[in-house]
Amino acid sequence: MVALSIAEGALLFVGEVSGVVGRESPKISAENSKKSKNIKILMLLWRGETDAERGFLERLRELGYEVAETVVDGKCSLKVLKQELYTEFKPRDYDYIYTFSTLISLVAVEWAHGSTPSADPPIIFNAVSDPFRAGLANPRGVNDGHNLSGVATSVPVEKQLENAQTFLKMEHIFVFVYSREQNCLDSFEALEAAARAKKIPLSRIDVTSAEELTVQLERLAKERPLEGSALYVPSSSFFTEHKQTIFERARSAGVPTVVEQRDMVEAGALMGTTVSYESAGRLAAEIVNINHQFGVSVAAIPVQYPENSCQINGDTAKALGINVDGAEVEVEWVDGSQTASLE
Repeated sequence: MVALSIAEGALLFVGEVSGVVGRESPKISAENSKKSKNIKILMLLWRGETDAERGFLERLRELGYEVAETVVDGKCSLKVLKQELYTEFKPRDYDYIYTFSTLISLVAVEWAHGSTPSADPPIIFNAVSDPFRAGLANPRGVNDGHNLSGVATSVPVEKQLENAQTFLKMEHIFVFVYSREQNCLDSFEALEAAARAKKIPLSRIDVTSAEELTVQLERLAKERPLEGSALYVPSSSFFTEHKQTIFERARSAGVPTVVEQRDMVEAGALMGTTVSYESAGRLAAEIVNINHQFGVSVAAIPVQYPENSCQINGDTAKALGINVDGAEVEVEWVDGSQTASLE
């Protein structure tokens, strides 16, 4: 359960299931009690619907909302998304704008709010790795009057490395970097600092296209890095698009992989400490509810952080001969789309 300091003398709690409770829960005003729960949401996506959107809409409907959603799918192209937004849509036609990813969120802010940060409608962002670095929140996790809030889905790289070192030697880290995505660059910068603190050598491998990725994977298979090394794949829509190829090649080369996204573990990466996109979506819905039903400004609601957990792909662990029995870290065993707890 995550505490939300929303105003002097009031403390709200947003939980995935419990909704709004608290030591001093706000009262629904007479005005808000009569407010219709029919809402229009413009959903701006980067690569089609994910569990984040399914969780978001499911939770809103559980809370009694009738949601009319309009989906704009950028299909991994900013040009496509911007063209549709600026030619076919008007921000004020909607009660809320939902965004997936840092890149889409920044585009939405420019399009919907422009030079007026407090303008309507509110923006609810999701799947943003680092809202502070992206300029979507200040270091305290609030928005300085900007009419937006949302959910951050990153896990500190220090925790990623700590969990990975429970199962792997991590004597050398190779990192794929897709420099056209800020999320990926931010992850690399944080990883570089964490690896330096742990005195782990790190090698950056830049890829800018599918062809270059293929070349680097073939090189990885041919050179077969020394025992004790691992491949780290940061959060990135580009790497998500090519996840099957990346993790099949890495497993064939005998190289363990550490990732930041749950769907990458399901696709064959060895392990990652990640958050559930579904839980992130449900938290985003709670932000809508606090604003719509209780009248709390979206700008006053701090960024939310879902709980994270360590997942290991059982098939990959078996193929690489990695034994997780007796591990001190609580983990989930992931095989494809199936998840079970390890005792």
